[in-house]
Amino acid sequence: MGAVGKFIHNSKHSVNIACSDSYSTARRHLIPVMEDTTILIKKYKLGTLYLHVDTIAGAPTGITVRLCRDAAGDQPVIGDTTATLSLGVTTAAEGNVTIKIDSVYSHTDSNLYIFFKTNVAASTCNVRTIELTSEE
Repeated sequence: MGAVGKFIHNSKHSVNIACSDSYSTARRHLIPVMEDTTILIKKYKLGTLYLHVDTIAGAPTGITVRLCRDAAGDQPVIGDTTATLSLGVTTAAEGNVTIKIDSVYSHTDSNLYIFFKTNVAASTCNVRTIELTSEE
């Protein structure tokens, strides 16, 4: 008999990655989803993606992200999605974006690469935390 119930996984990464208004393979990050399982074909539901940023400059109003199965960013699993950048109440140079993905995904490995960019020309920030939930 198979497992009963749901298992929620959380992949949290503290990083310091500069973010500008264009994608770059130099500014991607690997998110290993369900890497702790020995199952050959990973099947899971991507939940919610959280990004915390600071050192915001140039007045971006959002962050655009994509999740790819390859390090080059040429095979998007979750295509370009822009979320509003919610600035801090007391510190306007810090903020967060939250993206509800809610999509089933299956692949032979656990690697997903996140790419991100600001949504306003010449704007920048530093990505400090990347967090992705998934459900097994």
